[in-house]
Amino acid sequence: MSDILNAALRLLSYRPRSESELRKRLSKTFAIHLVDDAIDQLKSQGLIDDVAFATFWSRNRQKYRPKGAATVRWELLNMGVSGETIQSTLEDFDEGSAARLAVIRVAERLVTQGQKVFERKVGGHLRRRGFASATVRGTVEQLWRELSDPSDSNISTQHYD
Repeated sequence: MSDILNAALRLLSYRPRSESELRKRLSKTFAIHLVDDAIDQLKSQGLIDDVAFATFWSRNRQKYRPKGAATVRWELLNMGVSGETIQSTLEDFDEGSAARLAVIRVAERLVTQGQKVFERKVGGHLRRRGFASATVRGTVEQLWRELSDPSDSNISTQHYD
């Protein structure tokens, strides 16, 4: 039993994981009854928690590699997180802020190429990252207004860590 727990803890040391992810990885090497016992033990110790994992993943995506809510939902589903857990996790997902963060550096470079090029390239950048059409449209329009008017003192090009 210690071998499977060590393997599970090693996997969890890299990043938090969903129960389903951990179960799949461990079942490649260990018998299913050992996997079940290890999962139960890790859950009782609070080391596996799909709600905490989904929250971690969503916040991590918003801050470091911004994606649209639909893409984050798809990623979590593929990691075995339940639909209910995903729904409750994404209730406070700020897609507008994530979109702005995802594209601000690209937008700053493209503003000199004209509005049509700006809209096409910035919009494409956001669509490829899974942002909703309304979010893409609003973000592109807002950034064009802010970046194309140098007299606008409300430009917020704050870069996040």
